[in-house]
Amino acid sequence: GDAGSGNATTGSDGTYLVGRLASGDYRVQFYDPGWLNILDEFWEGSVTFAGATLVSVVAGEVLTGISPTLEAGGTVTGTITDNQGDPVPSAGVEVRVTPHLLGGNDFYVPNGLGDALSAPDGSFTVTGLRTGQYTVRFRGPDLLSEYWSDSPSLSGATSISVVAGETVTGIDPVLSAAGSIAGSVSGPDGAPAVEGTVRLYAPDGGIAGWTVTDGDGTFTLTGLETGSYVALFSGGSGLVSEYWQDAAIFADAAPIEVVAGEAVTGVDVVLDAGGAITGQVTDVGGIGLSGVCVRASSGPHETQTTTDSQGSYSLAGLAGGDYLVEFDTGCYQFSEGLP
Repeated sequence: GDAGSGNATTGSDGTYLVGRLASGDYRVQFYDPGWLNILDEFWEGSVTFAGATLVSVVAGEVLTGISPTLEAGGTVTGTITDNQGDPVPSAGVEVRVTPHLLGGNDFYVPNGLGDALSAPDGSFTVTGLRTGQYTVRFRGPDLLSEYWSDSPSLSGATSISVVAGETVTGIDPVLSAAGSIAGSVSGPDGAPAVEGTVRLYAPDGGIAGWTVTDGDGTFTLTGLETGSYVALFSGGSGLVSEYWQDAAIFADAAPIEVVAGEAVTGVDVVLDAGGAITGQVTDVGGIGLSGVCVRASSGPHETQTTTDSQGSYSLAGLAGGDYLVEFDTGCYQFSEGLP
């Protein structure tokens, strides 16, 4: 490392040596590599960088006595089962523990986040937690995600109290099987739409899930609750996006009814070949301009691209209709055909 920082790993007796430091004041942090169940801290006992006590180092000399006593972290354990009482699944359920007062957000808090995957017997252990109130979320393949205790949303989650150095047991959720939607996306010639996208929306337009089609054009969306969903299919490669079934706009889309624990199959769509708009953007001298945003919009549909090094562009996969074409030096992110 550079002369202004350094790191080391403690030996079997807990000693360490950080060398090659230039003269100056330093903050020293001690942290768990992930398996010791100790709480991170700065010298002397500060949790935050700003509150850390500085130590003065002189080049060529050894500063001794920086010997903290680290506190053991809190632990959360439990066993995850399905509605039949069997552990789920062997692939592992993701368990995430976050500070309750932070609303379960995933930004960094020293020893404020914990993650684990359940073992094949359904058991899990999350370590390295500070004293406080926590929210626990469970998420697994083909299962309905939930918060402890039996809440589908963060707002209904029951917090648990963790004390550093102690273990919370009995966090034993029962996860239900989720619904799924499976089908295929192809073009008018029957060729699969490789790496096409399938977006799933709730009736209010909120995103409920998305996936990318496989090499044979098939897809599966899992983890779905009971309810009505609207699906948007985009094939790329000049194909026109559409909603189920053959609807051009969200309001006209046929809903797909899903029941938790059951699979909806046969959601197979054939996308039409679209039209295209091409051209070149130049300056007053006729020189092609690169990086210019070109947007084409028609009703609720919008697509965009940027010009290449020669100022050329192509917008493909367009449904029939009249389009407004705009040219701009600044782009923004969007999704074609969103509600």
